[in-house]
Amino acid sequence: MKKEVSKEGISKKKKVNLNQLKLLKVSNKETYVRRQMGE
Repeated sequence: MKKEVSKEGISKKKKVNLNQLKLLKVSNKETYVRRQMGE
């Protein structure tokens, strides 16, 4: 039981990390574009 729960928790954490990475990439792209526009 504990192993199953920990596996689910890990997969959830991985999903959250992936979402955070996607958000970071998007925000980085936006700041990059803004810099290009500023110059």
